[in-house]
Amino acid sequence: MRTNCRPIFLDKALSKRNFKDMKSNMKKIGAFNRTLICCFAFILAVAILLFPIFAAESWVKVPKEAKSREELIKTFGTSVGYGPVQRAEFAQFGRQIFAVWYDPYSGVAACYLHVYYYDPAKAEWIRFIDRYVHGQSDLSAELSVGSELIFRDVNGKVVIKESIAKLPVEKWYKEKKD
Repeated sequence: MRTNCRPIFLDKALSKRNFKDMKSNMKKIGAFNRTLICCFAFILAVAILLFPIFAAESWVKVPKEAKSREELIKTFGTSVGYGPVQRAEFAQFGRQIFAVWYDPYSGVAACYLHVYYYDPAKAEWIRFIDRYVHGQSDLSAELSVGSELIFRDVNGKVVIKESIAKLPVEKWYKEKKD
């Protein structure tokens, strides 16, 4: 009669030879799992590192020039990706500016900013700012009296400041004749 409480099949499984086989099999399985984990970690790291590069590509085919303001409005529409399209228009001392920005992401604080000026000689809108603004999901725009176009974040901090002094001016006044 057996006094040992272990079932009979465990006596055979725990013999030295079977234990060595089981141990080498576990090493093989462990090496395979480590390889899988390393491959997964590598792919994840590459994806995280490359995301800003792929994210920086615009979601809209952004034209360098447009014949009319309406063409720009039609190009950008009312929403891009997950966010609405915001825009601001300025006319000051013969200069016309059209700015549009949008955050197409869900959960990523970043937006695209495209700014156009009207060239009266060519009679078309020409893009002069085309930026990916990381860390900002919304902007506000203002045109200062000193001919600077300013974009601020939601806290009022200046994110982009661009001079418009060199942009073409449409004649807005009548010359006096003596």
